[in-house]
Amino acid sequence: MSIRSWFWLIGLLLLAFFLRIYQLDGQSIWWDEGISLHLATSKIGEIARDRLNNIHPPLYFYLLKFWLAFTGVSAFSGRYLSVLAGWFQVGFLFAIGCRWYSSRTAFVAAILGALSAVSIIYSQEIRVYSVLPLIYLALLILVREATGQGPDFGKGKLWVWLLFGSIIWIGMHLHYITVFVVLYINLWAIFVYVKSGRWSELKRWIVFQLVVVLTVLPWYISMILNWAAVSGEANAGTYTSAAVPLQHLANQVWTFLVSGLPGLIVRPGALISVASLAGLLIILFILRLVKKNTRREASILFANWMIPLTSALVVWAARSFSHPRYIAMFVPGLLLLVAYLVMPPVNSWTKRWAWSINLLAGALLAGVLLASIWGLVLYFYDANVAKDDMRSVARYLEKNADGPDLILVPDTDWSLRFEYKGETPIEMPHLDDADGGWSHLAQVTEEKKRVFLVDYLNGTRDWQEKVRFSLVKSGSIVNREVFDNLSINEYELDEKVTPPQMSPTTINYDPMVLSGVWIDQNSETSESVAIALNWQLSRPVDQSAQASLRLLDEHGALIAASDDLLRDRNGRPTDQWQVGDQVTTYHVIPLPAAVPPVEYTVGLQVYFATDLGIQPLEIRDRSGAPRGQDASLGSVKLNYEPSQDTNLGNNLPLALWPNSSEIAPGLSLLAADIENAAFVPGSVVTVRLLWQATSTALYDLRPEVALVQGSEDLDLADEAPVYGQYPTTLWNLDETVLERRHLRIPPATSGVLHVVIRFKGMEWLLGEVEVVDEAHVFEQIPSAYEIDATFGNLARLTGFDIEKAEYRSGESIPLSLVWQSRVNGSDREYVVFTHLLDESGRLIGQHDAVPVNGLRSMTGWVEHEYIVDRHDLAMREPYQGKAFIEVGLYDPVSGDRVLLPDGSDHYILPFSLDILP
Repeated sequence: MSIRSWFWLIGLLLLAFFLRIYQLDGQSIWWDEGISLHLATSKIGEIARDRLNNIHPPLYFYLLKFWLAFTGVSAFSGRYLSVLAGWFQVGFLFAIGCRWYSSRTAFVAAILGALSAVSIIYSQEIRVYSVLPLIYLALLILVREATGQGPDFGKGKLWVWLLFGSIIWIGMHLHYITVFVVLYINLWAIFVYVKSGRWSELKRWIVFQLVVVLTVLPWYISMILNWAAVSGEANAGTYTSAAVPLQHLANQVWTFLVSGLPGLIVRPGALISVASLAGLLIILFILRLVKKNTRREASILFANWMIPLTSALVVWAARSFSHPRYIAMFVPGLLLLVAYLVMPPVNSWTKRWAWSINLLAGALLAGVLLASIWGLVLYFYDANVAKDDMRSVARYLEKNADGPDLILVPDTDWSLRFEYKGETPIEMPHLDDADGGWSHLAQVTEEKKRVFLVDYLNGTRDWQEKVRFSLVKSGSIVNREVFDNLSINEYELDEKVTPPQMSPTTINYDPMVLSGVWIDQNSETSESVAIALNWQLSRPVDQSAQASLRLLDEHGALIAASDDLLRDRNGRPTDQWQVGDQVTTYHVIPLPAAVPPVEYTVGLQVYFATDLGIQPLEIRDRSGAPRGQDASLGSVKLNYEPSQDTNLGNNLPLALWPNSSEIAPGLSLLAADIENAAFVPGSVVTVRLLWQATSTALYDLRPEVALVQGSEDLDLADEAPVYGQYPTTLWNLDETVLERRHLRIPPATSGVLHVVIRFKGMEWLLGEVEVVDEAHVFEQIPSAYEIDATFGNLARLTGFDIEKAEYRSGESIPLSLVWQSRVNGSDREYVVFTHLLDESGRLIGQHDAVPVNGLRSMTGWVEHEYIVDRHDLAMREPYQGKAFIEVGLYDPVSGDRVLLPDGSDHYILPFSLDILP
């Protein structure tokens, strides 16, 4: 090369080095880097034992340990090893370009490598991903040397074969992804030898590879013997992840290869931009295939890149949420291909098209460079792309945690230990222990009064949130701080951490049986309610069940709720549970602010979330008959505890009025609203009132809430607050209390009604509601099938209509019931259930709803009127054969069914259906 070329090469290498070292320690150590530093500071034997249970081999961590022994342990020194590896990539690309192609191609490849976002980003991580491209490039060079595909200086020489074998051995112990490159170069060599008829050399190649395999076998045999642990680690987090559509995966991988950021795909215009680059690459590749003098090298470069890359996509088959960094190894193959496509000279017959081809080549080169620069700008300057801010967490804990306290971090997350400089001990819960970590949690929290739980907002490997549950069970949360994707929950412990003592029960959510329940009876109003459930499958299920836990007041109003996917300790959902296994799940219902300290009912519903919507599971009695979908697990009495910090995420449930109203001395109304939106006769108007005690020792204050039309009170709620359970004499200074008053609209009411609050002759308007009364029919409505079934003193079922007698499995079955009211407005909002049963009485379909899909509640029925009530029964499962329909009424709060005169709680319609396949 000329002196000028050397000058440009040195300048390019300096630029590459600067970009890799720029802001090298500017971001926190993140989870995987913490693992690297932890292993590198562990004993040699501990590294091997840890890696036998993992999806990465140990060599990188040994190299890092050796490196840190000389440089010291820090984010900068750990990442500097990756900087050097990433910098050497540029030199490798230039050397390959010079050796196999031209100096111009070499410079373009080196420029692409110097500015490659993938190379720069992973040169700033304490991980193996900047070293792997060197293995990839070295193997591509050596396979051509060893097979005689290049200049003869290495052909047949022992040092080439020894180096070749050493690189394979190193790569196979750095990362298992190397196996795809090794398979590819073997296929390449076999193809070369067979094509040229060099059978003796092929035999030597096979013997050589067998020797290399023998040197690799010890570690791989050990890994296979420990396969259960390795596969468990590989499957961690995969149980609830869906397979990635191939097109999305291709878009994500390509975006990553050119920009270094797979998440860039969601940015406006990004997908179109990177897709256009793929189009340009394909066009130029086809043009190089057309000409004989470029066909061979273009094909080789394309194969060198694409075949290992495509093979590596099996990673996504094993772990559908895998990060594209696993294929960062193959980025240099793409850069060499791009450099070659934009640089070969144009042959004579294409001279007239030279300008257009050069234009395409320039567009591809500029596009790849711009995509990489775009990724780098986001990486260095966009906070949304930055690593989790563990440094801010560490600084907060250094300031607020004391020596006697405890810091809990997720299992395998060592990052905080390398950022934190305080004296408070840091522990992990050890959820993989035989007892699920209970004994370890009890040990590390013993005599601790304060625990800081560091967690990630997007979840960790605590699939069941057992740690959070255990801390809520044994204490209370007093503060919460959030740093980007990281949170710190501060707990004060009142008792030892112990597993919940389950109370036996039997609730058959066919095919799931709830066999045990534990409800925290020490919950306080400023915290959460902890609940544990024991489950067992009576038969296999093919869907993932979820549990909806609800805290209900005595009128059935929802106070708080929590919906959780049911998982075992390994994160497996119900479709992967074994029949007969006992699984304990842990749940926490967060309480909103201003919850009164009274007794509440804990309700449960179990359901499958399908593409067709929510499919609740039916509760079965001992005879197998369906008994609704809601179970009462017991009650919990909350204890009053003033919130010690307003930063708990529990915002006030109502928007505060600009000026509160003093209803009585020492009692202010901060806000009020009317929950319901549309009203018909019989509807319940729910008024929420947010009170605050502004003085101590209040006497028994009972403001009235009334539903008024003109000068007439249609309904009045004049009891003490919270249904009389929490009179103002029990309130504390500055305590806020949210209560509900329920007012029922009488039947045959219409027009505008006013909701007012009164106290000692004073009246305040809270709002108004408009009621639309439907026409009432008092003449019997004819139906295809006339019957007479009386349900208590509530209603008569006088007939029903069904369109046909035959339906196909999966079809919705329309059923119209004709009711006659026996009351002038019932006292409860009863639900009509319509169940489709097979010949044995097993539930195969249903539709439960307040009459007329909630539009005609029985609370608004007028005595003797007739109502047509439509139900579309949805089939729960495929079925073929005879089917019957049972009808009934139940109270949704208690679950009690309304009885018929003969004592039965359902009525079988005198009609059978044929369900066809």
